Amino acid sequence: MTIAHHMPRQRADRASAASVAASAPGSATGKLPLLVWLYLLAVVIPVGFNVGPLAMTGLRVLLLVMTVPLLVRLVMGRYGKVMLIDMLFIAHIIWATLAMAINSPDRVVENIGAAAIEFLGGYIVGRAYIRSMEDFRALCRALMILVLCSAPFALVETLTGRPILLEALRKLPGVSTVAFNNQDKRFNLERVQFGFAHPIHYGLFCSVAFSMVYVGLKDWVGNTWRIIASIIIAGCGFLALSSGALLAIFLQIGLIAWATIFTPGKARWWLLV
Repeated sequence: MTIAHHMPRQRADRASAASVAASAPGSATGKLPLLVWLYLLAVVIPVGFNVGPLAMTGLRVLLLVMTVPLLVRLVMGRYGKVMLIDMLFIAHIIWATLAMAINSPDRVVENIGAAAIEFLGGYIVGRAYIRSMEDFRALCRALMILVLCSAPFALVETLTGRPILLEALRKLPGVSTVAFNNQDKRFNLERVQFGFAHPIHYGLFCSVAFSMVYVGLKDWVGNTWRIIASIIIAGCGFLALSSGALLAIFLQIGLIAWATIFTPGKARWWLLV
């Protein structure tokens, strides 16, 4: 009697969950939505311009257009129920705005506007469009493609000190980009910034892609190609010659080795501690 009573409700819950997933823009299609591709490209290709006193970038323009509509849809439950983490992200921006308004009221619009768009906007894009295992794997694949495409540029930059992408962007009329980061050599190599403001940013970008490719694409991409791609990505991260990025990569390698060597169970967690 009890089982029969709960079965219709369980079917209804599953149907409701399926309906939410199907209505979301990041439903399980196995293809990364165009907006996410635009977001990632805007991250690695730093196109900028000025609107009065405001410094705008392609990333900020994209998020400025998309954040409010996506946030409204999130609150309306289009991407599943509103979770605590959603409220914490919004609360953080509200708190930061109040703090800035009290301490530096003349800089609220300039500073909080940019921070809110990039911080909250990036989260909302992921919350709305990465909603299934297939979506996440598509994201992992996109990061792999971006880092692998950056590898030739990184090799040239580390040998010559010339950030080719940034040089090309500076030649475009009416377009600005990040400053060239001329720093001392390490290991007789130039530090690679690629399209980022600082080499450490490029290194950390590669470190994020490293584990997402090696672990996230397991059983989805052939082992040989996955390992080769991971090695190239780690190499790109090394060319940033940043201790922070290198530490992140080595920590991930250590965790991957730990998970591979020891069988699942409570005992291996004690070994990690």
